Parts: sequence; C-alpha cells; structure tokens
Amino acid sequence: MKRIEIAVKDVYIADEPSTFVTRRAGEIEIGLGGIPGDRHYGLLRPADSRQKIYPRGTLIANRRQISIVSAEECALIAEALGIPEVRAEWLGANVLVAGMAGFTRLPAGARFAGAGSRRLNLRGREPAL
Repeated sequence: MKRIEIAVKDVYIADEPSTFVTRRAGEIEIGLGGIPGDRHYGLLRPADSRQKIYPRGTLIANRRQISIVSAEECALIAEALGIPEVRAEWLGANVLVAGMAGFTRLPAGARFAGAGSRRLNLRGREPAL
C-alpha cells in the first residue's frame, strides 16, 4: 500500500440552505452520514432532475456526504480559467487538502487516515466540475 502524506488546510460547511457555497468552519465532525448540519448530510436524499430513472422525491443513496478538494488542483483550475484563484468554498468543498498533485486521480477505495482511529474511505470519484 502506497502511503502519501497530505495536510488538511481548511474545513468548511454548507449550512445555508439557499446555496451550495460553503463557509469556513473552525472544525467539523464527520460521521457516517457526513457532516451534521451540512446540506449534503445523510445516507439518503430525494432524487431530483439529475436522476431521470427515479420519480422526483424518491429516496436514493446519497453519494456526496463530503467533498474534498486539493489546493494544488484549485490553483490549476484558476490558471486554466485565467483568474487569480479558485477557492474551495466556491466549489462547495468541505475539506481543503494540500501536498498531493493529482489528488482527483486517487482511485475509489483510497483510504485517508487521521490522528487516532479516524478514517475516511473514498467511495466514489465524481468531481463536481
């Protein structure tokens, strides 16, 4: 198993119902359903217009409990767009990490280990962009 060390630079929460844009939070708690109070929290969510095979409102698996982006890739996006910066909160991210080029190329099943017994498993690779 390859080990790569990355740093958590900042954490965010989307707790304003009218927008997906996140705001900085001093700390966040991540549980099985995501981040309590975040708009993407929960194991299930109602289907919307993007899930055409289900009637709108049908409860389906929530595949986006948290969103993690890298500072390096935000900088690459900004450069490609010709703008000074792309902030993690503009993308609705919950966690900003740094220290790994190609973060979005991590395979499904990648594991993140924090202090103590904290673990996150990457279940999917569905970039928001």
